[in-house]
Amino acid sequence: MRFLFSLIILFFSLSATSQPKIQWLEKHHDFGVFAEDTGLVTCSFRYTNVGDEPLVIISAQANCGCTTPQYQREALAPGDTASIAVSYNPAGRPGRFKKKIKLRVNDETVSPTLYVSGVVIASAETIALNYPVDAGSLQLNNTIAMIGEVTNKRGKSAFINAYNITADTLKPAITNVPEYLSVSFSPKEVAPGEQVAIGIYFNSFGCNKWGIVSDTITLLPNGNDSIKVNLDVTANITEDFSRLTPGERLNAPVLSLESDKVDFGEFSRDSGVITQRLAIKNTGKSDLILRRVYTQDPGITIKVNKTKIKKGKTAEIIIMVDPAQLPGELFNARLIIIANDPDNPESIVRLVGLIK
Repeated sequence: MRFLFSLIILFFSLSATSQPKIQWLEKHHDFGVFAEDTGLVTCSFRYTNVGDEPLVIISAQANCGCTTPQYQREALAPGDTASIAVSYNPAGRPGRFKKKIKLRVNDETVSPTLYVSGVVIASAETIALNYPVDAGSLQLNNTIAMIGEVTNKRGKSAFINAYNITADTLKPAITNVPEYLSVSFSPKEVAPGEQVAIGIYFNSFGCNKWGIVSDTITLLPNGNDSIKVNLDVTANITEDFSRLTPGERLNAPVLSLESDKVDFGEFSRDSGVITQRLAIKNTGKSDLILRRVYTQDPGITIKVNKTKIKKGKTAEIIIMVDPAQLPGELFNARLIIIANDPDNPESIVRLVGLIK
């Protein structure tokens, strides 16, 4: 009786350890360097069931729609070998890539992941479409980094992407960078046929301007002076009023303009500099600070008689226009006033006139 009981225990022990077990002959395939015009490329990953129960692949899913796995749905008997085909579509995807395919199998001891990698050399059509700016050994997608709105004492980034069209590894560099900008390259060394992201970080804490701030930095595509490409960086620095309490808002300064338009009337090109004045009054309960008063239009000079305006007091903006420097026949410009009025931090005043 004891012998029969031992046989039963042994039978159930063997049954409990019986299971499928997957073993891979390879888990990574490198396609190497190939042209985008090659089209779809495919490789195979072989695997064997080294267990003692049938093996089933439940699912296979890539982390990108450009990568497609195809696998056997039928169970694989113990001792048999099969393969999974993985295809990569390079269309419109120049540069280095590494994609992964996650699988679910009925072998509970593993969560297999496969990888495909390679470098795609872009077609002329893809380069022209995605990187239209010629920068010598690099092709750029843009030469303007639009940072956008940045609150004071904060930072923000923008990116310009580039592609190495040469047969050499490039080490790009940047010069003429103001203190409040920092620039990085990812990767630092750009292999043939690969992409690089030029990251431009704007730190408003280090910038003493408000409103629109524009600068030009210089890209050296291969770290030397033989080729120079200007990159324009633009940001709009604004004040953060989000932490003001209701009481602070109630006692805040209020900017009141004499008018939102200054008419210079008719004047000729040779009339010399003409001047107009605009009054700003603080109708609030605390000091009004004029952060910046400026224009981006040519031929205009701005002066302010004071930048700190007590409650109930007035400041004067002096606007001087040189007709000889104005474009076109119609004078239509914008004066921008940045102040610490939380409800009206930016005011726009139109400057108009007719050039005879």
